[in-house]
Amino acid sequence: MKKSLAQLKRDANSGKLSAELVYRFGAEIPERLQGVRKITRSNSRAIFFQNADGRESECRILSAALCEYSENTIKIFRFGSRPLSAEESSALSAWNVEEEQYRIRNSQWTYANGIYWKKKEFFHKRGMDYLLGYEFVNGKKYDYATGNVFDYSVRGDLELEYKIKTA
Repeated sequence: MKKSLAQLKRDANSGKLSAELVYRFGAEIPERLQGVRKITRSNSRAIFFQNADGRESECRILSAALCEYSENTIKIFRFGSRPLSAEESSALSAWNVEEEQYRIRNSQWTYANGIYWKKKEFFHKRGMDYLLGYEFVNGKKYDYATGNVFDYSVRGDLELEYKIKTA
């Protein structure tokens, strides 16, 4: 039975859960992360494990959409990408027209110095700051290389998988 991220955090804070890391990015699991480890606590962005050396290890969860929790497993996924929506595509097209007009009206030096702020203001007014492509804003970031949007609400590849052990 699937459970919510909120339930995972409640269970983590109860101190009754332990888990064993069985998959980590498709690579070998480091020795310090092997074996059954107690889940000690959670906060708004992560759950924490007690390592064999006594130190705490953080498992960050970017979004509830990227976490799958059931009776037996916890799976954490990488964020995925999606094509531009019609509204986002329209905003980018409008920006291309605006940028060309700005380039024609201004000298090379003025263009180079002012275009970043003009672009930032353009997308900010539309509530699409993430289309700048420099950083994640509200869980989204435009990728100029692929023309897609990285989105925390879209599941990508599996990153981590834990097998649950209850106390």
